[in-house]
Amino acid sequence: MERQMQTRTRRGFFGVGVLTSLAACARSVGVSLTRSESITELRRVVTGKNRAGKAIIVQNGVSPRVVTTETLPGLALVEVWATDAIPTLPVAPVDLTTTMKSFVPSPGGTRFRVVQFPGASTRAFDQEAFRREFNAKAPGLAESMELQDSGMHTTESVDYGVVISGEITLELDDGVTVSLKQGDCVVQNGTRHAWRNGNTAPCVMAFVLVGAARDGRSG
Repeated sequence: MERQMQTRTRRGFFGVGVLTSLAACARSVGVSLTRSESITELRRVVTGKNRAGKAIIVQNGVSPRVVTTETLPGLALVEVWATDAIPTLPVAPVDLTTTMKSFVPSPGGTRFRVVQFPGASTRAFDQEAFRREFNAKAPGLAESMELQDSGMHTTESVDYGVVISGEITLELDDGVTVSLKQGDCVVQNGTRHAWRNGNTAPCVMAFVLVGAARDGRSG
């Protein structure tokens, strides 16, 4: 039983929300990462305005906040952008990805991230060691993981997701699953779920999480 749980958890875990237009982009670009490639050097371009009110590029390069884990090799989270309230334009030149205390936004806030889910592996997986490392590196998101299965989690958010490359399985309650491939989109409405990658190749997804308030009368 313990060995089965470790194997299942190693195949894929959590989940972490982007616009439908990215689906067409994923298909047209034909992104196909190999097992030796990673998203940690993903380029991020951020626009803004100068004092004259002209549109300019304010950031162009690698995100300053990227999460990788030693206990789950191949896992990577690139924090692209974050807001903690309804933005006011022009946006202040502050990058909240460097200071945010939670990887899950509060109501009205957002988190834009790209996640690489590692492929299946026969390597032994220490779930407790992973939990400790992930708690330290991805606060808020890590706390949403279930103790019995660090793949299953629930966040107080509406998540827009798109598969950029590879394939992955979305698991819900009662073992309900749906297979997703490059270009497929998901709207995750604050429900319990897990991402399972049973393939040998990694899967890359982009997510936008929108912080939500949960109705106390429903789960």
